[in-house]
Amino acid sequence: MKDNQSTLRLVQGALTTALVPDGKVDYAVIVPVGHDAGSDPLPLLLQLHGAGGSIQQLIGEHDAGI
Repeated sequence: MKDNQSTLRLVQGALTTALVPDGKVDYAVIVPVGHDAGSDPLPLLLQLHGAGGSIQQLIGEHDAGI
């Protein structure tokens, strides 16, 4: 199912905060290709991992074309 690879891009980063022990929270955002900052807003869907999950799950699913 690698078709998504041509229509989506993955953006990764981290937000610094004193509210968590590590001092930062990693994030990953999947954005449609061609959508740039300043473009029309997109709907927001949050995927909150739990039970020992991490950002790597979303990255792995993106890389697998899921």
